[in-house]
Amino acid sequence: MKRSAETSSEHLASRFNLNLNLSGNPPAIGIGQAGQPTHPTSPQVVSQTRPGTVLSFGPTGSASSAGNGGSPFPPLDTVEWTEPQVRGRQAPLAQAGTGTMDGASSKATHAQASSGAGQFKRADQPGNPEAQYRLARSYALGRRVPMDLALAFEWFSKAAGQGHLRAQTAVGNMLAQGIGVELNEAEAAQWYGKAAAGGDAEGQKCLGILLEHGRGVQKDEAKAAEWYGKAAEQNYPDAQFHMGRMLEDGRGVEKDEAKAAEWFFRAAEQNNPDAQFCLGRMLEDGRGVERNAVLAFEWCRKAAREGGHVSAQNHLGKMLANGTGVQQNDALAVAWFRQAAAQKNPEAQFNLGEMLQTGRGEEKDEAQAAECFRNAAEQGHAQAQVSLGRMLDVGLQGVPQNQVLAAHWYGKAAEQGYVSVQFRLGAMLMVGLPGVPKNEALAAHWYGKAAEKGHPEAQYWLGRMLAHGKGVQQNRVQAVEWFRKAAEQSNASARIELQRLLKYGEGLEHEEAHWYRVSASDSQIQYLLGLMLMEGKAVPVNNRQAYLWFEKAAERHHAPSQCWLGYMFEHGIGVPQDDVKAVKWYRRSAEQGNPLAQSWLGNMQGQGKDQQYNDAQHFQLTLQLAEWGDATAQFQAGFMYERGTGVQQDDAKAIEWYGKAAEQGNASARLNWESMRAQGRDEKHYDAQAFERYLNDAKQGNALAQFHIGFMLENGKGVRQNQAEAAQWYSAAAQQNVANAQVNLGFMFENGRGVPPNPAYALELFRAAAGQGNAEGQYYMGFMYLFGKGVQADRKQAVEWFRKSAAQGFGKAQAKLRALDGDQRQGRAPEITGFGAYL
Repeated sequence: MKRSAETSSEHLASRFNLNLNLSGNPPAIGIGQAGQPTHPTSPQVVSQTRPGTVLSFGPTGSASSAGNGGSPFPPLDTVEWTEPQVRGRQAPLAQAGTGTMDGASSKATHAQASSGAGQFKRADQPGNPEAQYRLARSYALGRRVPMDLALAFEWFSKAAGQGHLRAQTAVGNMLAQGIGVELNEAEAAQWYGKAAAGGDAEGQKCLGILLEHGRGVQKDEAKAAEWYGKAAEQNYPDAQFHMGRMLEDGRGVEKDEAKAAEWFFRAAEQNNPDAQFCLGRMLEDGRGVERNAVLAFEWCRKAAREGGHVSAQNHLGKMLANGTGVQQNDALAVAWFRQAAAQKNPEAQFNLGEMLQTGRGEEKDEAQAAECFRNAAEQGHAQAQVSLGRMLDVGLQGVPQNQVLAAHWYGKAAEQGYVSVQFRLGAMLMVGLPGVPKNEALAAHWYGKAAEKGHPEAQYWLGRMLAHGKGVQQNRVQAVEWFRKAAEQSNASARIELQRLLKYGEGLEHEEAHWYRVSASDSQIQYLLGLMLMEGKAVPVNNRQAYLWFEKAAERHHAPSQCWLGYMFEHGIGVPQDDVKAVKWYRRSAEQGNPLAQSWLGNMQGQGKDQQYNDAQHFQLTLQLAEWGDATAQFQAGFMYERGTGVQQDDAKAIEWYGKAAEQGNASARLNWESMRAQGRDEKHYDAQAFERYLNDAKQGNALAQFHIGFMLENGKGVRQNQAEAAQWYSAAAQQNVANAQVNLGFMFENGRGVPPNPAYALELFRAAAGQGNAEGQYYMGFMYLFGKGVQADRKQAVEWFRKSAAQGFGKAQAKLRALDGDQRQGRAPEITGFGAYL
């Protein structure tokens, strides 16, 4: 739809002669490190409204004047009292002190006010409401008489009773805010109604506010919008802003962002800071007007600098930090964040904390960052609560580790629905930490909250608790359901648990197995059902049905299912014996790295049952299909490059093809891609540009990106080495159950690299990784038990962990078992040493 030229960027720019000062410099206010003014004579931002009841009108960009912390009703010192034509808000007039009068002094000052320079007629003269109104104004402002709000209300009421419109609005204002009289919004609405019916724009706007929010009257957004519209048509800027809000949100009127932008513009021209800010946001987003980031920046700057609009100040900082509509400038961004943070804006406090934590705009200061996060967290800012919790959880320079406080802030954020900390809180309560008692029931509660929102690790751990009856009543059927949900999100641990439950039929009756079969949609589940039917676990043996389930999974490139199809064709189980088909399925599985398929294929080749195969020809065919976009061929090309099958081995090309297949949803390719990168075999992707890409994803909560940022910082790849920051990012990824991050962070805590040494916490991290089947985590668990690091030494436990790791082919664990076996035969105790000797 073609937008009206009346709301185009060019039109807005031409109608208002904007001086595009793109420097974005904030007003000259000195702000100290804690976000407070440092100079005793620094000018303060003057609120345009008297503090009172705050009306919130939704998210940033659609707030009323109360968005700066004031009432939407005009204070007595900002209303134009004398001119019949309403011109909107004027500059605040001087405040006078309050005073009291007896009857005599009242008469004297009344006479003084009435005779001042001949400006007033006698206010008590019958039929002279204008004089009464002016006298009320004198009492309200303390001009030529001591301020007396009660007398002001009395004289405003007399004038209002004679039909004086501005007096009627003034009476409504005083009743609505409880100024000089007891607060009474119902009576205020009546006076606003009288003024509004007479055409007073301020009265119309104020009546709209009461109707919009149901204060003193029944809520009616349609009538509110009607009164806002009447006042807006009289060129009253506050009403124009409110009318813009209603149109932007579609409340009381049909949503129309183009008309909303026009009203915001008309109010912005009259220096309404709320409208200026809202107009800037619409220009930035291209809503109702053509997108124009430069003009958006200028309007936000006007609201922030000239109008003292706190939300605009914070947003201006964001625009400067991101280079939106202006040249990117971290130092100026920090200055604006400080300006808004000093006025207790929680979003600005959080943003300032992030800048200080990462050293953007000024020198890195984690202690000050934590203080900013705390200020925002105490106001209920969920992200700040998370950030503060993570800093306390790990412990950083200037921020001592305090997991009790970390749990406190995690709990605050978890109550607001922050999924990642719901999971972390569950993990802390599951194992118990110093000062955080173990509480399995509460752990299950938080795991459940996160699991319901799709967190795969929480789904897995909730399944485990249900399977074993920890913190909840044992229920294996529900456990299977949660394992299934986690497995569908590629959670390897959940798939292992499913395999155990289904393969051995633990707790599954025949009917339950049937229900599970009906619900199968994931290739891993289809594979497990095939195993159940072939082995007769929880259901009668049915090889034909097993073949059909394996076939479904094999068609989705599931390597174990392809291997078992080959086995069934080789031995004629459930299908006619067919060596050609057996070789075909073994080969497909083997090309995905399945060791069992490689072994069985080798057996068939040894028996002469496989025709001579030219790997180079196969590679060329695979490469051609891969270049045409076939995801399976792309995966196979990556596999052949990685192994050097039919082509010269090339890790970079292997990663490239795995990545292309992964982009098309090939799960095996993604696993291989991630594995190679985690092993540091993707050198070109660990450069400075890669660091920036990972950093953006990491800040959005991407767990793998957080791990890679930690890896690059720890090893100085693409960025200057910084082990303290590496620990922070590993911690963020570890909290999302990334096993490699848990291992690396555990190693850092064991050795005191970038963090204070803490063997007990290192042990918990290794245990978490080992619980996911991570071979390296199991290996380090063995060391902790062998040498009594963070736990009482226990050689038997150590050997058990080494065996688990060695069973997965982890060479270091296998070597350690051989060494321990030799020590035992020769009667030697193991030498106590650090991990470094075994890396």
